[in-house]
Amino acid sequence: MLHLIGGLCVITGSAVVGLQMVAQRRKRLEEWKQMLAACRLMERELNCREPDLAELLEELTQQSSGVIRSFFAGCRRAMGELGSRSFASIWRENLSQADLCLRRREQELLAGLGTVLGRYDREVQCAVLGRVAAELEAQLREERSEVQKRNKLYMTLSIAGGMLLVVLAC
Repeated sequence: MLHLIGGLCVITGSAVVGLQMVAQRRKRLEEWKQMLAACRLMERELNCREPDLAELLEELTQQSSGVIRSFFAGCRRAMGELGSRSFASIWRENLSQADLCLRRREQELLAGLGTVLGRYDREVQCAVLGRVAAELEAQLREERSEVQKRNKLYMTLSIAGGMLLVVLAC
């Protein structure tokens, strides 16, 4: 009886590990979607209204949620330091401090935005935002198809691994 309970605990624990992997990938996809939406919003706002950088960051803070919202709010709060620091360094610092689930490639892509926002004319900013959004969108499509394949794999392997441990232990 004790072996049965132990075996069920091992299988349940391994299934939880698989579920955590799936949840992590879903979180990453959600952050990607939010950052893509933020890039598109910045592009639209700059084309239509040409807001100043602080106003744009405030709008992004209101339109986003979770970690992405914290990132934009942090950038907005640090705007008071613009005399002693560049916006690019503020952007990069907040990007590195944010608990984003993005890969290094995406973070480098987003870090480049900080050097452009508020520094160049509207057309250049919109062009860069469009390129970044297009790249994020392409990567998001790839990631979605990969996630669908890998989620099943993670769950299957975690449960099979738990069953293997039970068999080996008995």
